[in-house]
Amino acid sequence: MATELNLPLGTAKTRIRTGLQNLRSKLAPRMAVLALVGFLAFLGVRYQAELAIRQRDERALSLLTTSDLEAMRLAPAPGVPEQTHGHYRGRAGAEIAVLSLSHFPPAPAGQIYEGWVLHAGMWTALGTVQPDVNGNAHLIAEGPELAVPPEAVQVTLEPVGGSPAPSGSVVIAWRPGP
Repeated sequence: MATELNLPLGTAKTRIRTGLQNLRSKLAPRMAVLALVGFLAFLGVRYQAELAIRQRDERALSLLTTSDLEAMRLAPAPGVPEQTHGHYRGRAGAEIAVLSLSHFPPAPAGQIYEGWVLHAGMWTALGTVQPDVNGNAHLIAEGPELAVPPEAVQVTLEPVGGSPAPSGSVVIAWRPGP
């Protein structure tokens, strides 16, 4: 560049450094504004996600405190410790349900617990759940299929990430009596 401009090398370097400093000083406020806008957008998205969770939790609490709640006790499958159990709570017309698990052992490596409901012979996943250190967990599920009481409810051990249909061993289950 010094040769093309017919300048001494030191002068070319000085002009390049001065130009970069001027460019930085002019771009710095814009970069700060862009960083601030990005940070505020991140906070807005996070706030909306937390608000959606809070609203879902409020709908679940409203369901759990209603007088016409249908509670189904899920009993342990053969070979599962007797204290392992769960409860499915739903209500006809409500598109929300709560599945609670109690006294579950940690899931084996590579597996996770997944809740299921049966409607018209088709299993629908409620979601996956990881019990806490005491073996307890809860899962709040929403969807139009939950407005109809299920024919059966179960929790199975599935590969981490869940399954499109129950394929693992049943841990707890509920089916209406004869």
